[in-house]
Amino acid sequence: MPTIFLPAVLQGHTNNSTQVEVAAETLEELLETLIKKFPNLKKYFFNQDNELCNFLNIYLNGEDVRFLQGLKTPVAGQDKITVLLAVSGG
Repeated sequence: MPTIFLPAVLQGHTNNSTQVEVAAETLEELLETLIKKFPNLKKYFFNQDNELCNFLNIYLNGEDVRFLQGLKTPVAGQDKITVLLAVSGG
């Protein structure tokens, strides 16, 4: 089952879990299932148009999903999905 690794800032929304195993065939399905389990995560993943937030970086086995198939990227078995929130400021 694919495992999604979450940054510390999101762990308060996942009962302090650093990682969550989610049965899914695509990244989109994985995120939908994760958000059903932890609804407060939605605002960190999707904007008002239900598109991935710009400040969100998602990696599948170390590869940026934007350069794969985005939300349609297949996931399976022992895949590791890492979520990073971009930090900016001045």
